[in-house]
Amino acid sequence: RRFKSRQNRDINIHWRQIVVLGEMMLVTIAALLPQSANAMVNIIISFVCAMQVETFRKVRGSAFATTMCTGNLRSGTEQLVIWRQTGDRGAARKMKNYYSIILVFILGGAIGALAALCWVLFGFWNMIFIAAMFVVGYFVGACDHKAELFKRIMDRFVPKKGE
Repeated sequence: RRFKSRQNRDINIHWRQIVVLGEMMLVTIAALLPQSANAMVNIIISFVCAMQVETFRKVRGSAFATTMCTGNLRSGTEQLVIWRQTGDRGAARKMKNYYSIILVFILGGAIGALAALCWVLFGFWNMIFIAAMFVVGYFVGACDHKAELFKRIMDRFVPKKGE
């Protein structure tokens, strides 16, 4: 659902984007807290994960876990088996979606590990990089044509059946 301004004009912000902005602010606050506040950081990160799970329950009509890979791996493999046994294109599409989410999760972990190393080496500039990544992710999520962009990426890098 999109929001409307007082002049009854559409504002191109989805409620999920507001949640992502809140997550960005909370993670930034958590990153700036001292080591002595680790318990508070744990609470903040747990709350952000809970918001993420509740906000993004379904993607393209399929249930996804956006904070872990295990369920997505099982569901993606299940769709792979269905597609291989029946040739169902819907199962192939769902399989691609699940494995794409897993790939992005792995890339995020790798980038996070590199960012932690950079934090040790470069300090403040790494925080700027992380903030920039959040902003880029937010605007990619705000793009009206993201579904088409995702489809083009999937069509280019994921082989179709019989290729």
